[in-house]
Parts: sequence; structure tokens; C-alpha cells
Amino acid sequence: MIKGRTALAVVTMAAFSTAANAAVTISSAATANMSCSKGVCAPTAVNAVLNAGDLESFLASGSVTVTTTGSGVQAIDVQIVAPVTWKSPNALSLAAYHSINVDQAVSVTGLGSLSVTINDGGKGGIFVFGSKGRVAFSFLSSQLTIDGAPYTLVNTVKDLANAVAAHPGGDYALANDYSAGKDGTYNSSPVSTTFTGRLNGLGNIISYLSVNDANQSDDVGLFREIKNPGYVGSLRLSHVNMKAIYSLGGITGLNDGYLLNDYVQGSLSASGFVGGLVGLNYGTVRQGNAAATVEGETVGGLVGYNCSDCFSLPGIVEYSRASGTVIVATENPGSGGGLVGGNYGTIESSWATGSVSGNADAEVGGLVGGSNGSGIVNSYATGSVYGGEAGGLVGASYDYISDSYSTGTVSGPSGSTLGGFIGFDEAPSGHLTDCYWDETTSEISNPDQGAGNKKNDPGITGLTTTQLQSGLPSGFKSTIWHEKSYVNDGMPYLIANPPQ
Repeated sequence: MIKGRTALAVVTMAAFSTAANAAVTISSAATANMSCSKGVCAPTAVNAVLNAGDLESFLASGSVTVTTTGSGVQAIDVQIVAPVTWKSPNALSLAAYHSINVDQAVSVTGLGSLSVTINDGGKGGIFVFGSKGRVAFSFLSSQLTIDGAPYTLVNTVKDLANAVAAHPGGDYALANDYSAGKDGTYNSSPVSTTFTGRLNGLGNIISYLSVNDANQSDDVGLFREIKNPGYVGSLRLSHVNMKAIYSLGGITGLNDGYLLNDYVQGSLSASGFVGGLVGLNYGTVRQGNAAATVEGETVGGLVGYNCSDCFSLPGIVEYSRASGTVIVATENPGSGGGLVGGNYGTIESSWATGSVSGNADAEVGGLVGGSNGSGIVNSYATGSVYGGEAGGLVGASYDYISDSYSTGTVSGPSGSTLGGFIGFDEAPSGHLTDCYWDETTSEISNPDQGAGNKKNDPGITGLTTTQLQSGLPSGFKSTIWHEKSYVNDGMPYLIANPPQ
């Protein structure tokens, strides 16, 4: 359970910086390679430091722009690794050629304003938050601008719901942490209006949100539905308690928009599609993270059902992770996965560590319960699985899978189909490439049993723990995977999505 802010296991985004050493870093170290004059601080070398105390002193007397572009010098990112606070009514502007990564608290305690600009000459950058990063405003009358767009600040769930109801396509930001326990239990999605705008959580936490859907709605979550081009980023939910009938997710019951760097922890249960973040995903979930206990019929630690080509939408889960317990709670066959319950889309560069369990008819996998989508690439699972068709990575597969591995214990009731990597494989020949399972930890040591229904299934190889720890398996690219004895128990991990 989350005891406080420092316990949040949120994806840190520093790994996505295109050039880690080419940054303007706001830190507790002495200012170096920075020129600050007439309210503008610019680098004099690609690796520059601006002392947080110096920045606070500048803000006390006037507005300040921190940029990555100097005279003949181009740094890439702005990284905030020390707390910054100011009470004056002055403005802080951050302009990054690529990304802005906030790894410590930025606190606007007066009537000051903040402006952030990413891709200021570059492309592909993002504005994201590490585990201790957040931006907090003491007053809703302060101003926030992101890439030139003004955002309306809100500080309660009800205020957010009212704002979206009035303007579903608006731009909003969560001004501070908020405990929703005082709201009581909502009997439907708090934000029931279909959302097509943008919400930036700024790394702030909504805690103790309780929803018990009495209306038997189709889709339930903090948001009922996020519809393209809707966007929710850097929003964190802790200690959620949600119950519904059909589809349920902590952030939203139905997503066909874009979710970036969101986190959910708590408990969610429904009789249909359930995911820690999203019940039904037809859009994109990127750098999502969930540590929730989830129960349902098609249930995943992060996403219940991920679908490509549903209403001509992509169904993408990438650079994401989940660590919660997954329970297939139904008398029907059902499917459960540590990350995704039913996958008919794309999963890339993701992992799961939670245990997955189901009945004698359930498809259960450490990463995915049942998969018949556009492929699973560069992913892994370490959680134990128990069910009727059980595999360390996928329970039942009709899918293309490559460059992936699993280590979890695989078991099931009498008569189950058990495979070290896949429980039941019905994919065409050639759909499996460079797939591995741990013969030691899975308790499936028979090298023929990579798939439960096919002996010596081509493309799946069993390795011992020692072998997996002794170097990257054949086919794993060193630009994507890395291995260190003190990271991930010495097993391969994703450079762009490392364990924490």
C-alpha cells in the first residue's frame, strides 16, 4: 500500500532522454556552464547546471526563462532534479529542444505562473514526471501554459467533472494532491462526460477515490470514456476502490485517446473487462504503470482488453508495466494477464511482475491471458500463473511474439495445459522468434514444454536461471536490452523501461 509520495513506483522518464548528457539540469549542484542575464538562463555548453537556489533567487526579483538553446550551443532536455519553490508573482518559463523531465517538486506557492515548451526546435519530446516529481500550485488563479496552450487549474474531482461537463474538449491540469475520501462513494464515473480534451496531472495524486457503479454503466473509471483526441498524462491515483459491471479501469473504462505516464494503485473488480488503468483500450497507453489488485472476466494488471482495428483504432500498449495481483473471477473461461487480459492489439517494450490466477478453463499468462493481435515484442513477465491454459508469458496465443521471455512459476489444476512460455499455442508456424522461459524458476524444466500443447514449439527455448543471467539471449538487441547483476535479479531488462 502507498504510505506516502516517496513510495510511488512511478515510471521515471529520464530513460527517454535522447542525450542524457546534453541537458540543462536544475539541481543542488553549483551553477556551471550557464549564462543568466536579463531574465534568460541559457547554456554555454551542452551539459549545463543551474543551481535551484540560484533560480529561486532570480524568480524572487523577476520572471525567468530557462532554455536549452545558447549562443552556438544546443542542449537537448531540461531535467529538474532538485526542488524549486517561489512565492513571488513572477513567471518561470522552461523551453526544451526535446523533453522536460521533472524528478523533484516544483512548487508555485504564490500567484506566479509556469510555462513549459517541449520540442522547441526538436521533435519527439515529452513533458513527464519521475517518482518524486510534481508541479503544485497553491492558487487556482495562477497560470499554466503548456506548448502555448493555457490550462485551467482544478484541485478537486468534482471541479474536474464540472469543468469537463461544461467544455469536454478543454485543457485542464490538477493543481495539487487531492484526497477524494471526503467525496464519499461515487455511484458512477466521477467524470461522466466523454472527454476529448487534455488533462495533465502534473505528477499530483488523487487518493482514496471510491466508485461503486449502481447504474450498471457500460464503462466506469475516473473518466467514463476518453475519446480521440483526448489525452490524460502524468496523473496518479492511489488507494482507489472501484466496482462495476461491464468495463472498469482506474483512469477510464474506455480509452480510444492517448494516455501517457499515468499510475494507478488500489483495488478494482467487475464482472467484465477490468484493467488497473483501462478496462477497454482502443487507443494508446504509453509508459503506463499499475500496482492494483484486479478481478474480472477479461482482466489485466494494466489493461483489461487491448484491441487493434476496433473501430479503426490502434490498440497500443508500450513502455508500460504492472505489478498488481490479477484474478480471473468468473464461472466462464475468462482470461487474465499480468499486463493485459485479452490482447488484440500491439504490446511493445513492457513487463509485468504480478501473480495471475484463474479457474480450470481460464487462459492465464504472466504478461497476457489470450493474445490474437498485432504482436508482442521486447517484453517479459516474472509473476506466477495458475489456470487451465497457463504460460509464463501468454496463456493462449494466436499471435506473433518475438524477443521476449518469462520466469514465473506455471501451474494449474489437473488436466491443465501448461507451457513454460505459452500455455496453448495456435499461432501459424514462424510467429515465434527468440522467445525464452526460465526452466529453473518456472518449474517446467522439460525443454520440450515451451508451449503446453506443442512439443518443441519452434521459436521457444528453455534456459536455466544461470544461463539467462550470463548474458543477453540470442536475438536480444543490446540497443534495447541490458543486463547487470544488481538490476532485475541479473535478468535482462529494457533500457527504456527499467525496473525500479
